[in-house]
Amino acid sequence: MSVRIFYTIGLLLLISVSQSHAQNKSDEQIQRERLEKKFIEDHNDRILEFIKLLNADDFQKEIIKQKIQSYYQEKKAIQTADLKYFEKEEQLKSLDINHFADIKDIVSEDTMNAIKNFTQNNNSEIKKQKKKRNKKSN
Repeated sequence: MSVRIFYTIGLLLLISVSQSHAQNKSDEQIQRERLEKKFIEDHNDRILEFIKLLNADDFQKEIIKQKIQSYYQEKKAIQTADLKYFEKEEQLKSLDINHFADIKDIVSEDTMNAIKNFTQNNNSEIKKQKKKRNKKSN
């Protein structure tokens, strides 16, 4: 009789622990999704801020924005792909070289350099563009 009681209590304890573990996983997943969503929003805000600072017309800015967003999507796909390190590096270099090749004809060289600098280190490029704009306005 006492063995049955211990067995039942142990079983109930095991069930309660597994349920709390499942809740923790879902909480972690919710938090991960929330952080990923915040990262995407911040990233899109940086892209929009960079686009505002460019010396280009609205049509060019829209094309550049779309190309930058697709660049980061492709870069994320390469980084999350199950490839060897050197294959990833090779594909990332190819992406850096070829992704913006089709818009070279419609934008100035300064704008193209700004785009390349932004994709490599976006915070510093935004600061540079702001400084240029402030100097021009003074």
